[in-house]
Amino acid sequence: MDARRTWADEWLATLPSMAWLTVFFAVPLLVVFAIAFRPADPSGGVAEGWTLDTLRALDGAGYAAIAWRTLWISAVTAALCLLAAVPVGYGIARAERRWRHVLLLLVIVPFWTSSLVRIFAWKVVLHPDGWVKELLVACGLAQPDTLLLYNAGAVILAQVYTFLPFAILPIYAAAEKFDRSLIDAARDLGATRWQAFARVFVPGIRRGLLAAALLVFIPALGSYVAPDLVGGPGNELIGNKIAQRVFVDRNLPHAAALSACLTLAALAPLLGARGAMKRSRLPFYTILAALVFFYLPIAVLVANSFNASRYGGTWTGFSLKWYAQLARETVILRALANSLLIAVGAAVAATVLGTAAALALHRWSSRLQRAHYALIYTPLVVPEVLMGMSLLLLFVALGVSLSLWTIFLAHVTFCVSYVALVVLARLQDLDFTVIEAARDLGATRWQAARLALLPMLWPGIVAGGLLAFTLSIDDFVITFFVAGAGSTTLPIHIYSMIKHGSPPLINALSTLLLAVTFILVWVSRSLMEKHE
Repeated sequence: MDARRTWADEWLATLPSMAWLTVFFAVPLLVVFAIAFRPADPSGGVAEGWTLDTLRALDGAGYAAIAWRTLWISAVTAALCLLAAVPVGYGIARAERRWRHVLLLLVIVPFWTSSLVRIFAWKVVLHPDGWVKELLVACGLAQPDTLLLYNAGAVILAQVYTFLPFAILPIYAAAEKFDRSLIDAARDLGATRWQAFARVFVPGIRRGLLAAALLVFIPALGSYVAPDLVGGPGNELIGNKIAQRVFVDRNLPHAAALSACLTLAALAPLLGARGAMKRSRLPFYTILAALVFFYLPIAVLVANSFNASRYGGTWTGFSLKWYAQLARETVILRALANSLLIAVGAAVAATVLGTAAALALHRWSSRLQRAHYALIYTPLVVPEVLMGMSLLLLFVALGVSLSLWTIFLAHVTFCVSYVALVVLARLQDLDFTVIEAARDLGATRWQAARLALLPMLWPGIVAGGLLAFTLSIDDFVITFFVAGAGSTTLPIHIYSMIKHGSPPLINALSTLLLAVTFILVWVSRSLMEKHE
């Protein structure tokens, strides 16, 4: 009876999240491969029959050059992120405990702000008439006709800015657990600071380095927003080509073929991954440089929201007119309402599914949970453009009309994994003897879970829910693929404003979003500390 009850409990906790991710993540990836072998319909759909012509067409149209550009830009992005993240992660790990949480929060907060806003901030910084351009020209490092935007360097800069927190966090986690006495022992045996660092510390955090490399390189393969906004037409990547085939050329099989190739390129490193120094000022300077890198574009964007100039290149005087004009934009308010509606619903659903998944993963270690964990982890590293494309093809194959509901389904799908891992991390730190004591005192399983487990787990559940809400309200790429007429969200509207040139309103709107994000982070952190 006990074995049968345990089996039923495991399936009860596992089935909701596993079924959801199977239907809305695994099956859509299979649909991508299937449609890659179908012919295109002249009306923009998928025709009957099977063919290899779509795959053969990938030999032309300059795809080799685009594929090579995607690979080397992603590799350079990952390498630069690792070079910056290793000293920053090490510096944070060796900081005093009271400063460690502050530094981590300063690194994470930009990640909780809109990705579109952050990339647009670099467009402001690199503006042809901006102060950065003027400074470089004054120092003789650039010519007056030098263009800082719309080149490969701008794409790499924007991608490093976007993905650097993903590299810092796993390296910090590995560095915090590293035994720094090993570095002292290497120094006592005659190694220099750099020899001890390179031969003892770096190999000691190799798991963190591998996780950081995968968390940067794989999503970078499918980058869409950064190349589109700061790269220009001559620096498009595979993600941009997929979007072009879907929305401009109306050729779903061709887009599916490109997505299938991107899937293999993204999963190959993931499958392959299976098979301390003398105290110095370097960590301080690297952390300081990283924080300046994170917050300088944001500061420039906020300052320009009060700039009377319409183009934001040079300061022409203080003004609040852009905020006044923003208040009259009813389209923005409707887009914000859609975003909030979807984000709240997706956060609640993802929190329920993710919490159940975390409990199952923590309690059992069966083959079912190994498959469950793979299904939970994979969406974290799959490029967003690939997930958006696969879900679009699923909805097309099922004849589902694109609407707010399809956006909701998509957002729950990619948020479940984040909630599950956040709650799972909280579970690993809990003292389960409290629950056993409750059972010994006569509490039923559900009473022990409600009165003992849930209060201890609540901070992790709240953190996972807030993260899901933030990810949902910020998402652009996946939403761009699965949104239909009349279902415009705030990120989609911001993207339209960026593409059609409304810099002052974007600056004002972005400043308000940043303020709300910082307030939410501060409130959630205060509530967590109070609860603990």
